[in-house]
Parts: sequence; structure tokens; C-alpha cells
Amino acid sequence: MIALKDIAFSNSPIEAINKIAKNYLSYFKPASFPALVDCVSFIVDDYTSSRPHTSLLGLTPLEAYTQQAVKFDFSNEQREAKTLRIVENRRGCGRC
Repeated sequence: MIALKDIAFSNSPIEAINKIAKNYLSYFKPASFPALVDCVSFIVDDYTSSRPHTSLLGLTPLEAYTQQAVKFDFSNEQREAKTLRIVENRRGCGRC
């Protein structure tokens, strides 16, 4: 079955969040259930309140949901970062 073609929904958004959570868990490596609970609490708080999302125009999900923040335009910064990445990648490692 194909999402949004054969069925009316897609779980891609939650799968993206799961991937981010797995990255956090592989970094923190909680060794016990209480440590896991603390880690998941941190992940949820960081994802919703601290991490700006480009898909939300630089807002955190909480800011977008409550509409308490001004929307920012990061298009110039994104273009500059892309140009810098290209220059750095073309520079190479020096061994090749």
C-alpha cells in the first residue's frame, strides 16, 4: 500500500521524529529504566521547546503551536551556508 494513494494517511512525520529520538538515545545510552525516562523527557523537551525547525520557518514546534513567536526568514543564511559547504567540500582533505 502506498501512503496518500492507497490509504489516506502517512506515518512519515512520526517516523522522522522516531529517527531523531533514536539518535538521542544512541548518544546518551541510558543504562536503566529511570535513566531512560529522564532521557525521553529531555528528548521531548528539547525537540518541542529548544530545536528550531526549518519546516516551521525557524520556530520550535511549541512556538508554532502557540503562535507566540515572530516568523523569521532564514533564506539568506541557508544560501550562505550552502555556498560555504560547497567551497569547503571542493577544498578537499589535502591528501587527495
